[in-house]
Amino acid sequence: MEKYTLENTEFSPRYIFFKFGLKSRLKDLQESGQMYLKNLNYYVEEEKKALIKGKGDINEGVTFKATNVRIFLPGTNIQIGSAKGAIVRETNILQCPVYCMTYKNMMEDVFEFNYPDFRAKINIDKRLGDNFEDYVLIIDNAGEFMKRMRVKLKQIGVEFYHGKVNSVNHRLR
Repeated sequence: MEKYTLENTEFSPRYIFFKFGLKSRLKDLQESGQMYLKNLNYYVEEEKKALIKGKGDINEGVTFKATNVRIFLPGTNIQIGSAKGAIVRETNILQCPVYCMTYKNMMEDVFEFNYPDFRAKINIDKRLGDNFEDYVLIIDNAGEFMKRMRVKLKQIGVEFYHGKVNSVNHRLR
């Protein structure tokens, strides 16, 4: 059995992806593999515009946030300024196109097992359905999906990176 890794997460066939979106776009993905991507800046602006936490991500590209910032002349102890807060953002990354999905390990909450069949409870954060679209496409073999995507992107000369996103809620005070 082939296995694929994503930031040290093994994606064997027991992993499944969930893609929330418009029915027409999910159908395009399912039937022809067509994917619609937006850059990260779109998601920053979407959260500002929609004011729905999680719809976009105002913190995309943020390297770190700080409070009570003091600014010194380089190499000295002479303070030349201060700020209540500061954000350091990698703005070049905001132009990168992204494709986001949620994934789950089907073996986490197995409640009935009769080899080779099993039943599992898959919990999806309610906010995903509330803040996104009304439809979800379930990709029941994440490993195979990643393999096909890697092969196709290589064929057309597109370099891509993938990884698990760990969202952290930071607030300036």
